[in-house]
Amino acid sequence: MNSYKQICPYCGCVEEECYANWDSDSDGTVTCSKCNKDYYSMPQYRFEGWQVEKICEECGEKESECYCEGEAE
Repeated sequence: MNSYKQICPYCGCVEEECYANWDSDSDGTVTCSKCNKDYYSMPQYRFEGWQVEKICEECGEKESECYCEGEAE
């Protein structure tokens, strides 16, 4: 694990970010773009806490994205 890049364990090819497996809901099987061998690659994410905000009763948006009060003034 301990890698911020998706590297093929067979040939060492570093996959470009746009082709790397970022989907943690997948089965993790990927095919190397260089040697065409299948290998397992699953993104690992670290939980950093919760973002909590009130929802505006007037427009239904998060407070940080609501502009109702600004327009009323």
